[in-house]
Amino acid sequence: MIEAKDKRVRRTKKLLYHELAILMKEKSIDEITVTELTKQCHMNRSTFYLHYSDIHEMVRKAEDSIIGRMEAIFNREDYQTILSNPLPLFISALELVQEHADIMCALLGSNGDMGFYRRLKQQIYARCLESWLLTYHPHETEKYWACYSFMIGGCVSMAISWISEDLLSDTPKELAEKMIIYCRAIIRSSDIKLSDS
Repeated sequence: MIEAKDKRVRRTKKLLYHELAILMKEKSIDEITVTELTKQCHMNRSTFYLHYSDIHEMVRKAEDSIIGRMEAIFNREDYQTILSNPLPLFISALELVQEHADIMCALLGSNGDMGFYRRLKQQIYARCLESWLLTYHPHETEKYWACYSFMIGGCVSMAISWISEDLLSDTPKELAEKMIIYCRAIIRSSDIKLSDS
């Protein structure tokens, strides 16, 4: 009985997020009402309020869930392993993006939340780059910050284009390989040292 209820809750939330993503193609979060969303989902407002107090809480929970899952992906390996073989991390991150493509497009689109975009970039910077910069370039972090900010922004933009422009013909692995090639080209052209050697 509990399992059946859990499935219903998951289905309900999935439908709410799917319809929210559709509405966000036309309107900002502030313009979407609970009534409008539940009407779109063919459900009662009371069903919505069983899970969320308002649209903003719903969006915040989606963002927190995605950020939390992304953080778990980044925390699987230490940064040395990530630097020597970044492909598994890139693939896992892109699989998460693909799994939540509709809400990710909405959150990162023109009617989305720039705060979410900044949180994603900061999370990537903090986990993958900050330790590396402090280890190998402790007195030059400002110099290299711009290069890595550019790379992170580029990777996030590629992922957004991949899901929003329906370029899903690339698998997560194929897109990850492209991202790594571009990042390595930027690193080579900027004369950045990747290790002590």
